Amino acid sequence: MARAQAQFLKLTDASGIVRERWQSYWSTQVTWSSAQWDYVALIADGFVEGDSGAEQAISVRLPATPRAVVVCERARAAGWVAELQVYQFDDFAAAAGPVAGQELVAQFNGQVVGAAATVTSFTLELGSALAPVGATVPPRTLTTALMGVGCRL
Repeated sequence: MARAQAQFLKLTDASGIVRERWQSYWSTQVTWSSAQWDYVALIADGFVEGDSGAEQAISVRLPATPRAVVVCERARAAGWVAELQVYQFDDFAAAAGPVAGQELVAQFNGQVVGAAATVTSFTLELGSALAPVGATVPPRTLTTALMGVGCRL
């Protein structure tokens, strides 16, 4: 029994509409989580090399097909939200498509914060919505409604 991994990338615009669903393992369109996922030979470099818990940017490299270039340019310009997931599974059982029981091994949610292109490839930079340094909970005004009546000396 051999193990395999598939990466799933979902791009959502600011209004919450899912614009693209891409997966990196099956060479055809597959159904997973009640949705259609198209094949794109994507590679999430920083995702597999580093620690996604550090909230550092992750690079997703994909071929510069006409459709991918248009989608990536729109995602960069509008700051679409990206959800990247890596699943591990038995490759023999999942030969025709995703099967129940895939194991989620990593996940990253972020915003498309940059892009770069060459003649043959397109790279999306996914970053966290919160900066790792200086990110704080929004300030609150302490009132008696929140804190109650303070003690008086």
